[in-house]
Amino acid sequence: FCVTMANSVKWEFVVRENTRQEADLRLSSSHPLMKEVVVLSAVAKAESVPATPTNLPLDPLSALAAKSESNAPDPLSAKAPENEQKAKSVVEKEEDEISQDEVHMTEEIYDETDNWCGGEKFVGWSVRKTQIVQNFTTTGTIQMPSFVSSEVAKAGKGGNTLRARLASVEEGGDDEVSMVRYSAREYVNHMTELNEELIRAWEREERVKALKMAVQCAKLLADSSTPQFYPSLFVLVTEILDTFARLVFERIKQKGLTESGKRKQRPEDFGPEDVTEEARETCKNWFFKIASIRDVIPRFFMELAIIRCYQFLYGYGEYDKTLLRLARTARGIGEPIIATYARAYLTRKGQEINPSLRDYSFLCFADTCAMLKTLWEPSWKDKLAGLRLTPLGYLELLGPGIGWILHVYGHRATKEQTLAALREYASLC
Repeated sequence: FCVTMANSVKWEFVVRENTRQEADLRLSSSHPLMKEVVVLSAVAKAESVPATPTNLPLDPLSALAAKSESNAPDPLSAKAPENEQKAKSVVEKEEDEISQDEVHMTEEIYDETDNWCGGEKFVGWSVRKTQIVQNFTTTGTIQMPSFVSSEVAKAGKGGNTLRARLASVEEGGDDEVSMVRYSAREYVNHMTELNEELIRAWEREERVKALKMAVQCAKLLADSSTPQFYPSLFVLVTEILDTFARLVFERIKQKGLTESGKRKQRPEDFGPEDVTEEARETCKNWFFKIASIRDVIPRFFMELAIIRCYQFLYGYGEYDKTLLRLARTARGIGEPIIATYARAYLTRKGQEINPSLRDYSFLCFADTCAMLKTLWEPSWKDKLAGLRLTPLGYLELLGPGIGWILHVYGHRATKEQTLAALREYASLC
């Protein structure tokens, strides 16, 4: 500071005391540069606002505003509880629509601690198949063999006319079977009725007829002439195949369970020692009939449909090898959309049997990635142009199948398993 003397000015330094304070490092929910907002309750707000003197006149606009605030409630505030209640009811309704079987399945199988990237809940196939049928349809017509459509027409008339129908097919050959065309809605109705007719034929102990119907339906999956409808076709046909597989499995189980087998409740507990020799021979007979199918695609889908019956022959521990063999068999299917949904059906059956198996699903994912590169080749672009599709549009049709393969492989996957899938995708795509 400055000291003034008689004829001169002298500057002297003064050391001040350290008044520095430590900064407050507590967490804060507000920013120091923003305006502070104080929320008051209705009672405190009414007490804090001074009453307007009655002797002061109000202008017309202020008087109208005061009247509105005192008499009428805010329309947005009045609607808020009502909208909140509606939203809550919609959410509860959607949650109730989820299958209770799916929730039970998820809780029963996936009861371990979540892994690094597998914390989400597993969305079962029964939820996804409804969305597929609703989203993938066509305004055109879809062809169906006359043999398949005749099963619906003759349903409920009684009598076993299978011998005459088989004779007519054998005389003319498979290539000469006439085709009929239906709209998407008619096609769905026919397939639903065909599923019911298969159950009726089985209850009448017409096993050969039920097998023939299932094989003919599996052959429909080899037709990709209407790719826009193929995802829905896949759902409809696999529903019939699942029905047939369930009937075969229950028949073998009921035909010859031993005393030890009758005491077992879980399907994975059944083995060759739990069924009689007659039941094992019946199981082999079904696989021999399916192995005699000439075409690859229906033979592949039919074997997958009754894959659970393998445990009566080889036990539950042999499924890993069987699934890997079928995953390699799918490489023989050249049509991308057919191959993708064939692998999707394989992963669905594998997930139902043992969700912990991943080698086959990783192979399905890797083969699908390798196949996707062909969509941008000139030959495939020309073919898709004839169907009025682009490679990206065709890829959207493969979306449900690829999504399901990834969903099965990625659920509850470890960090290493997920990185392996990412590296495979980066190297192939």
